[in-house]
Amino acid sequence: MKLKKEDPVKIIFSSDKDGLKYNSRIMHIHGEYLQISSPTYLGEPVKVEQGMEIEVLFASGRDVFSFPSAILSIAPDSSWVNIDISKASAVQKLQRRSYVRVDTPEIPVKCVIFQTYADFNNFINAQDMAQLKKHVRMCTITNISGGGLSIRTDFPVKEDTLMRIEFMLPVFDLHITHLLVEVVGGRTLSENGYDIFAEYKVIDEGIREKIIQYAYRRQFQIRKKKQ
Repeated sequence: MKLKKEDPVKIIFSSDKDGLKYNSRIMHIHGEYLQISSPTYLGEPVKVEQGMEIEVLFASGRDVFSFPSAILSIAPDSSWVNIDISKASAVQKLQRRSYVRVDTPEIPVKCVIFQTYADFNNFINAQDMAQLKKHVRMCTITNISGGGLSIRTDFPVKEDTLMRIEFMLPVFDLHITHLLVEVVGGRTLSENGYDIFAEYKVIDEGIREKIIQYAYRRQFQIRKKKQ
């Protein structure tokens, strides 16, 4: 098991019937335990208790692995938790669905940025839509798949930030609205711009299938041009 300081990990609580994945990061590696940042979901910290049984997910190359664990102790300010790795020898490789990812012609996309899930809830429950429109920023989709997309912006966006996006999917002329994504990375471009890498957090599965179909068609177009 190759774990390093600052590696991202996902935490699943055994008591959670929905099997939600919570974000965390390795802070320190010790003999029989890991110290990780306090788990969060959509930017919001999650309450944890000593003794809670969990499953830890981590990536190595293109593969995803998991092992059973438990919360041993919690920081006084709840900024970190120590988790057991004595059962790490029981690590398992998980099946991971892969999606075709393709570069796209520049697709205009409307973005609204949220720092927390509570902010997003306030947005969808708000009545004054005219006020909300003032927060829309125009960006461009440059790459897309059934699992996420790349968005080019003229402003930086931090990892774990939530974005509500709206755009027209080519070929199908499908107007996609109220799609919630989470920023998982990014890079600074040489010419005053940024590429933001995001994963879908709230998406209708019918919409996902349309995006997958578009990706396959786009891939076919690209290959045909190269012939």
